[in-house]
Amino acid sequence: MSKRRIRYTQQAADDLDAVFDYIAVENKDAALKLHKAFDESILRLAETPYIGVALPREILG
Repeated sequence: MSKRRIRYTQQAADDLDAVFDYIAVENKDAALKLHKAFDESILRLAETPYIGVALPREILG
């Protein structure tokens, strides 16, 4: 089975950056650990896409 691509909306990318930046102010190591955990979880979707839920565009805004 081939991997699928994960596409981020600009808003999602901006939100993730904001979360990591906010945490890094107090604890850079925690921010890096969280970033790694997010990356691993999100990349897992590329390998097994049906473990996630696709939201209708109306909900995403």
